[in-house]
Amino acid sequence: MLLWGAGCFLWHYSGALALLLALPAVHGLYYVLIRLIKRFTPWSADFSWLWTKNLPWNGYLPEGYIRNRFLLSIHMHLLLTGAAIIGAAYIWVPVPVFATFMFVHIWTLLPRLWILQQLKQVHPHGLIKITADELLLYST
Repeated sequence: MLLWGAGCFLWHYSGALALLLALPAVHGLYYVLIRLIKRFTPWSADFSWLWTKNLPWNGYLPEGYIRNRFLLSIHMHLLLTGAAIIGAAYIWVPVPVFATFMFVHIWTLLPRLWILQQLKQVHPHGLIKITADELLLYST
């Protein structure tokens, strides 16, 4: 992340400034999208969500047990919808700002998606619980 910030600063100062804004803005976008998914998906209202600060699981995440398929589906929705929203802003923002937002978006979600995909191969119908130190997979 620091290398990207240094590269953006050398490219144009707006990219380096966007790096300071991108992380909270991208997590705010995720918050809004997850709240919309919770509102319009009837079987998702049972889960409580909270903010966490632990990498790679920082941001708005489920507090209790959640199905691996459901969490993977939510993260795929976040990846595609977030990329579409950031891509739509390409017309109005400078290229370094757009590239920085897209980098932060992908940098945040790809490790999560990779881990969830690996867990899906281990046990496709398992339950996941995210704690401060670990990611737990329970078979059902």
